[in-house]
Amino acid sequence: MKTAIVGAGAIGSLFGGLLARSGEDVLLLDNHPERAEKVSREGLRFEGISGEMVIPICATSRFEDSGGADLFLICVKSYSTEAAGKQIAPFVKNDSIVMTLQNGIGNVEKLCEIFSREQVMAGTTSQGANVRGIGHIHHAGRGDTAIGELDGKVSERANRTAEIFTRSGIPTRVSENVTGLLWGKLLINVGINPLTAILRIRNGEILNRPPAVALMHRAVLEAYRVCTGKGIKLEFADPIKKVEEVAMLTKDNISSMHQDVRAGKRTEIDAICGAVVDEGKAIGIETPINEMLWNIVKAIEERYGNK
Repeated sequence: MKTAIVGAGAIGSLFGGLLARSGEDVLLLDNHPERAEKVSREGLRFEGISGEMVIPICATSRFEDSGGADLFLICVKSYSTEAAGKQIAPFVKNDSIVMTLQNGIGNVEKLCEIFSREQVMAGTTSQGANVRGIGHIHHAGRGDTAIGELDGKVSERANRTAEIFTRSGIPTRVSENVTGLLWGKLLINVGINPLTAILRIRNGEILNRPPAVALMHRAVLEAYRVCTGKGIKLEFADPIKKVEEVAMLTKDNISSMHQDVRAGKRTEIDAICGAVVDEGKAIGIETPINEMLWNIVKAIEERYGNK
């Protein structure tokens, strides 16, 4: 399977590097030509739980080079989904898979406006990774990865993709409930990302701070009430237990939102806490903790000029 990784950040580089290490045909698509040239020349430098190594990989800013890819793995920030989809659209075959592994809610809908619903698949991952420098990835935590078809069917292509990921060191299962999968990841993001960004702490440190744990629980339960109100069935029974489990499994990880705040970049808060607030309003459920966290992170963004 020829795979084009759309977005050369932490998760895109992690998946791209592990797939390339296992012998898969991988192309890393990066909008920054200088960065892509450096990675192509020097490879991806890995450290952390997967070991220290340098993995040769092809990287390019020429998106036309992705023509013929069987899988386009979307790993850009949620606010860049539409732009990334339009950028790859001319090079996506009718039988190509366009799969989102992104945070937040709304990415599937944006991709389905550009591609046919049959082309789009969705997935979530709790693998943790941080960017230490250009082409330098710290693999900080292992977690569940799941993918699925939008119609809930277990397809041959989903099984084959999961097998390839698993063989590459990314244990992956196929889900028959992709909506529940995405909302389950949203609840985890709601509980971890804004608090780690605001407090500037690693994921596991939340569990050592009782006031932060209390906020985590309230934010997650608000999102869970919205999820239940929409009639969405999650893949886990206890959302509090699940978010604490993920925080522990990725205890040394610096969340993506924390990384963005530290770097003075725009975050994905609109697609996480903002999505919970909007979805709650649509069905008459109040979400004051998520609204508070949303506003705090937006205020931090404005401090850095990211409005």
